[in-house]
Amino acid sequence: MSARVVAEGGYAGPERLWFETDAAFADDLEAAPEAFLLAGAAAAVRYGEPRVAIDAPVCPRFVAGLEGVLRLFHRWEPAFRPVPVEPTGGLVAPRSRTPRRVAMFLSGGVDSLALLRSHRAALPVGHPAALEDAFHVFGLHPDEVRGDAPDPDRRRGYLEQQARLRTLCDATGLTLVPVRTNARALCPDFHAWKYLQFGPSLLAVAHLFRRRVTDAWVASNGYGIHQGRYSSHPLVDANLSSGAVELHHGEAAVLRHEKLAAVAAWPEGLEALQVCLTHDPLPPGVANCGACEKCLRTRMGMLALGAPGRTTSFPRPGLEPAELVRYSPGSDPLGIFSAPLLQGLADVGRADLAAALARRLAHARRKARRRASWWRRTWRRLRPRR
Repeated sequence: MSARVVAEGGYAGPERLWFETDAAFADDLEAAPEAFLLAGAAAAVRYGEPRVAIDAPVCPRFVAGLEGVLRLFHRWEPAFRPVPVEPTGGLVAPRSRTPRRVAMFLSGGVDSLALLRSHRAALPVGHPAALEDAFHVFGLHPDEVRGDAPDPDRRRGYLEQQARLRTLCDATGLTLVPVRTNARALCPDFHAWKYLQFGPSLLAVAHLFRRRVTDAWVASNGYGIHQGRYSSHPLVDANLSSGAVELHHGEAAVLRHEKLAAVAAWPEGLEALQVCLTHDPLPPGVANCGACEKCLRTRMGMLALGAPGRTTSFPRPGLEPAELVRYSPGSDPLGIFSAPLLQGLADVGRADLAAALARRLAHARRKARRRASWWRRTWRRLRPRR
């Protein structure tokens, strides 16, 4: 399914936004206007377009929720000014399918694996609200789609992870639904993607499958009550629901190290664990590089839990302080993810790693303070005088 993107302002992305799935799920895929409006609205805000319009009937509940989310994004990031939402095809409330069918987004990361395990424990197979489908989405990583075509090496890695997830889904009673898109190309810069585009582009998939599902769950990112502004957020996701699809933000109060503990005790989940964020394509058959920020943090977490050898998805189970020399918790300057590892590493007799991690956290905090101080000084100079 695709939509033509017409610029009226500064938009400089691709002229076509597309989503696709495998032939087995072709009858379930529908060109839901809500899906394209979601990704298009974020891009319109990013490029300062005068409006976002779609020539198709749209759910009024969805439009109201989207307008509220765009206002929230603006509160979080003043540069992201909301744009008018104009469904020129009118407002029509879609009905959800019957019976109810629930899906989740499953990447194989710690967050999604923990959500699957906790959801299955609370709502086992046979419960009316139990999970039945898992969306595995390709095209949300900056290197997965180049221009308008999938990168061959990334596509290979996606298919390898898809095979691991299919084994996990078979073991847990889920149907894996592969989805591919070029939505990332609409907002290629990381700042806009993280704070504006990621959540809407991911959740758009659920709307495209409204013939198949009535509910879709997305995992929180593990910050718990420390959750800051982000394009997938408890205040965002549910407000992007429609009359046909309810969206849910799962485990909002659970911290990442708590999630890792749940996954570490789950052999089937560990076989599908993929946390890597390296920009270099991995060799065939390798799920994690073992050296990027998320890989190192996960390896430290497994050591702190006393389970370094339980997963085979990393190149090696052990970890030495020298590997942390360049560890930079850029996404975790406050140590929400890393700080709980300090005591855990010390408890399992790895005071050397705990000391190395403490040094890297202190370095990250100093950088964050300098950056904040620079921004305060710059703002005082630039703000208008009264």
